[in-house]
Amino acid sequence: MMPKIICTTTHEIAGRQVKTTLGVVMGEYYFHGEVANYERALTTMLNEAELLEADAVIDVRLSPVVSKVSEGVTGIFSYGTAVKLA
Repeated sequence: MMPKIICTTTHEIAGRQVKTTLGVVMGEYYFHGEVANYERALTTMLNEAELLEADAVIDVRLSPVVSKVSEGVTGIFSYGTAVKLA
């Protein structure tokens, strides 16, 4: 289940002000022979933000990952900046 944290690809949230930057949070999900599941990568990232007691994650990016360890394994890498809002 995805945490109740605001998640946006923008640098700001309309009508809200960033009070504190908590740091970069990341998530990843690797799969073999199935459809890419961005939600799992985002959930992992948001769970990390929840541990920091973040209100939001801004500047979220998703990036495909190709494994150099195992042929046919690919993944999704997500990252963003965890923040507290005023």
